[in-house]
Amino acid sequence: AGSDLQVFGDHYFTGATHKNPQVRAESNHLLRRCLAVVPTRPGKGDIKRYSEQLKAGLDDGDAGVRESAAECLGTLSKLVTAKVLDPFLEGVDKIKMDKVNEHAERATIRLKAAPKPQPAASAPMSRARPPGSAAPGSRAPAPAARGGPAAPEPTGVSANLPPHIRAKLEASARAAAIKKAQREGYPIDDLLPANDPPPPPATAQAPPAKRPAAATAPVVRKPPPGGAKGKPAAAKDVGETIKMRFANDESLDERIASALPASVLAGFDNSVWKARMEAMDELKEFLGDQAAGGTSVHPEIVIRQLARKPGWKESNFQVNARAFQIIEWMASEESLDFTTGAAALSVPPLVERLGDIKLKAPAASALAAIAERYSFKLVAGLATEPIRNQKSPKVLADCIAWLDTQLLEFGTRGLALRPLVSMVKEVGLQSSNAQTRARAVSFMGTLRRAIGVAVMDLVDDLNPQLVQLLEAEFDKVGSQPMPEPIRAQRSLAGSDVGGASSGGGAASGGAVGDDPMDDLFPRQDLHALVGPGIYKQLGDSNWKERKAGLDAIQGAFDSANHRILPNISGDLYTALKQRLQDANKNLITVTLGLLAALSTDSGAAQPPNIRIVALSTIQCLADKKPQLRAAAVAALTAWANATPASVEQAVLPAVPSALADISPELRLSLLQWLADVLAPRHAKGARLPDLSSLISPLFVCLQDRNADVRKQAQRVLELTVICCGFEAVHDACEMQLRGAAKASVAPMIEEFRHAIGAASAAGGGADAGL
Repeated sequence: AGSDLQVFGDHYFTGATHKNPQVRAESNHLLRRCLAVVPTRPGKGDIKRYSEQLKAGLDDGDAGVRESAAECLGTLSKLVTAKVLDPFLEGVDKIKMDKVNEHAERATIRLKAAPKPQPAASAPMSRARPPGSAAPGSRAPAPAARGGPAAPEPTGVSANLPPHIRAKLEASARAAAIKKAQREGYPIDDLLPANDPPPPPATAQAPPAKRPAAATAPVVRKPPPGGAKGKPAAAKDVGETIKMRFANDESLDERIASALPASVLAGFDNSVWKARMEAMDELKEFLGDQAAGGTSVHPEIVIRQLARKPGWKESNFQVNARAFQIIEWMASEESLDFTTGAAALSVPPLVERLGDIKLKAPAASALAAIAERYSFKLVAGLATEPIRNQKSPKVLADCIAWLDTQLLEFGTRGLALRPLVSMVKEVGLQSSNAQTRARAVSFMGTLRRAIGVAVMDLVDDLNPQLVQLLEAEFDKVGSQPMPEPIRAQRSLAGSDVGGASSGGGAASGGAVGDDPMDDLFPRQDLHALVGPGIYKQLGDSNWKERKAGLDAIQGAFDSANHRILPNISGDLYTALKQRLQDANKNLITVTLGLLAALSTDSGAAQPPNIRIVALSTIQCLADKKPQLRAAAVAALTAWANATPASVEQAVLPAVPSALADISPELRLSLLQWLADVLAPRHAKGARLPDLSSLISPLFVCLQDRNADVRKQAQRVLELTVICCGFEAVHDACEMQLRGAAKASVAPMIEEFRHAIGAASAAGGGADAGL
C-alpha cells in the first residue's frame, strides 16, 4: 500500500473518519508507516488532502488520535520538507506545530530526505569549482547515487549509433531530467556535464542578464505600514490612478525636516503622551497658517511623517484622534494638493481603527472626507484588503457596519461591488462570530436594496443555512427603496459628478452608465450569444424549431445574467413580430415575454424597434386567454419603464388603429394601460404626450356596449381633455357626432370642463416649478 498513496487514500480516509477513535488513531499510524517507505515523494494534491485530514486530527477529542496525527504530519514534513507542508497547515497553533516539528526531527524515512531549497543567488557559490573538476580528495558521485532523478539513458538506443546522434539523444534526456529536478526541488549538480554552466533557476523572475552580479541574493524588506514606498496592494479596483509623489525620494528625511517645524518633530519623538499631543496641535496650527499664506506643506509629506512618528501604532487615543483630524482637514481643504497617493497611505491605518470605540468616529470622518474628495470607490477599493486582513471579529464587524453605512450615504453609483461582495462573503458571512455574520447579512440586505434580486446570484455558492438567512433578510428589505445619497463625490469614475444619483438606479432598470451591476455582471452582446442562425430558426415551418429558437434567446438572457447591451438590431424585432401571429398561442406568450425582456435586460427600449412590434403586441390584447393578454400588457409596461419616450413615439401612434377593433378585451386592456401609465405622469407634473389622435377613437369607445370599456375610456378622456384642451375636444364632438351619439358623449366631455381648470393650474404650477 505504501507504493501507491492514491490507491491507499480511499482506505485511509474511511478509517480516519470512523466513529471509533481507536480506528482513527490506527489509520494515522498506518499512513505514517506507509509514508516512511514510499519510493517517491507525494505530489501537492496528495499532500493537500492528507494534511487537511491530519490537521483535523490535531483537534480530535481523543488524545491518541491527536498524537498519531502529529506523528504522521511529522513524518510527512520530513518527507516533503517543512517549507512545502507549512502552507497546508495554516491556522494550527504554535504548541501543535512544535509537536509536529518534534516528531519530524525523530522521523525516519526510507527515501532520502528532500534537501532544503537554496536561494537562487547562492547557488553559483556551491559550484564555484572550475568546470570539470571534482571536490578535492573525492570523486564525482554517479547520478544514480543521489536522492534526485538521474539523467536517464535514452531507452532503446543502441551503443552502435553514430556519436553525433547519440550525443543529441543524451542531451535531450539530460535536459528533461534537469527540468524535472528543478520542478521538484532536487539538486542538479550531477545532471550537468562537466563543461556546461549551470542553467538559471526555474523560479527566476527576471532574465539573468538583467540581474546584478552579487554573491548573495538581495534582501527584500516589507515596507512599513503607512510609510510604504510604492502603490499599496489594495490600489486595484479603486477607480483612480494611485500616484505617490515621494515614494522613492531618497531625500525624504531632508524634505520633512525642512517642511515641518523642529519643535513638532521633537514632540513626536517625546515619550510623554502630552508632549506628542501638543505637537499634534502645533502641527495643525502650523498647517492652517501655511494654507492661509498660500505656501502649504504637501499632505503626503505630513502623512509619511505621521506614519513614522508618532506612528499608526500610537498607544494614546488622543494623539491618534488628532492625527486623524489632521488627515480629515487636509482631505477637505480645497487649497491643498491631497493626492491619491496621500489617500492610499491614509486609508489602511484609518480602517484598522474603525473597531476602536474611542477612535471609530474620527477615523470614519477622515475616511468620509477622502471619499468626498475623490469617490467612495477609491476608499472602498483601498479598504478591502485591510478589512480582509483583520483577525479580530469585533473589528471585522465594525468595518462591515461602516461599509453598510457608507453604501447608504454615498450610494453605489460607479462602485466596484465585486471585490466588496467577495470580501464580505469570505470574512463576514463565513465567519464563526455571530456578530460579524449579522453585520454581513445587513450589508447584503443593503446591497439587495441597491441592485435588486440579482444579488442572489452572488450568494448561491454559500451553504443552505446562510442562504436561508440571507433570503429572510432580502424578504424583509425587498420592498424598501434605496435612499438618495446624502454625501457628494467630487470625482467618480474619472469624471466630476455629484452624489445625487441614487445607487438604486440599476434595480429600476435605469440607463446603462454608472450602473454598479456593470462591475458584477458586465453586459453582453445578445447577437453574439444567439448567432446569425436564429433568424432562420424563428421562421421555420416546424413549430418545434420555432420554439427552439425562442428558447435559445431565453437561454442567452439567462447566460448573460439578464444583462445585455442595448445594441439590439431591428431584424430581431422583425423576426419576433412574425411570431406574434403564430398559430401556436404558447409561442405567442413566450414571444411577448422575450419582447419585455429585451427592454428590461438591456435597460432601454429604442422607439424605432418598438414601432416595429407595437401594433402587433397591442392586437394580442384581443385574445380570449387572460395569460396571453397579461403577457402583452407586461411587454407594454416594460417598454414604458425602460424608455418613457417610447410610449409617445412608438406605442401611441398604433393606438388609434388598435382601438378600431371591436374586441372588448382589447379596448378594456389598452385603455386601462394607457390610463395607468399616463395618470401618474400627470400627477407628478410631467408633460403629457400629444393625445389628439385619440379623440375620435375615444368617442367610439365611450359608446361601447361594455360598461368597463366606457369607464376606462372616460379615464383616458380626462387626460385627453387636459392635454388638448376642453374646446378642442368639445369642437371635435360637435363636428363628428350626431343625434344619440352626440347626446351620450357630450355630457361626459362637459363633466371635465371645471375639473380641468384646477388640474391645468396645478399642472402649470408644476411646469413652472420645473
